[in-house]
Amino acid sequence: LDRPKISRTTSNGIAYPATSLIPPTNWAHADESDALGYDPQRARAMLDADGWVPGPDGIRVKNGRRLSFSLVTYLGTSADHGLPEVLQGAWRAVGADASIRYVPISLMYGEPGITADGTFDVSLDGFNFDVDPDRANYLEARFDRPHGGNQARYDDPDVLAWSDAALGTYDQGARKLDYTRITARINRDVPYVPLHWQRFVYV
Repeated sequence: LDRPKISRTTSNGIAYPATSLIPPTNWAHADESDALGYDPQRARAMLDADGWVPGPDGIRVKNGRRLSFSLVTYLGTSADHGLPEVLQGAWRAVGADASIRYVPISLMYGEPGITADGTFDVSLDGFNFDVDPDRANYLEARFDRPHGGNQARYDDPDVLAWSDAALGTYDQGARKLDYTRITARINRDVPYVPLHWQRFVYV
């Protein structure tokens, strides 16, 4: 996904690209050179190598199965600026058919609900983080929905250990090292794909 283009075209110019769950304005922000980049040619090559062949309509097929999935979101987020359609177009450009499903926010986050039950392929969400770089609520199995914000059901013992270590000290340098390790692991595993950080003006 072309994050700079997404930021320019779907936020009325108030957002900047995100490549981790920690914004560049935060003291724990780390080098993100290993973040998943925008490379549609590589994506096509990987799909080719895995046996996904473009069909007559451009959507890839493997063993009779189309490369298709759904994206669920709710109105009132970046969806208002056409972000779901931009993502849909980017995926289609490499041969994936993504359908968009708009639901009420109560169905998205209620219990029972789509994210609480895990009944989705891809969800498009907006999150608000506080100034502390701790992201345990989104990255640890004990916080799987409905017990927290881990909608991806992500579970990595190293991330858990680094997170606990960072929360167990006031040493900012030690904490930043742990969050740098977490950022690298999340960029490797990609349970989430952060798209952009929005700037807000309060008057």
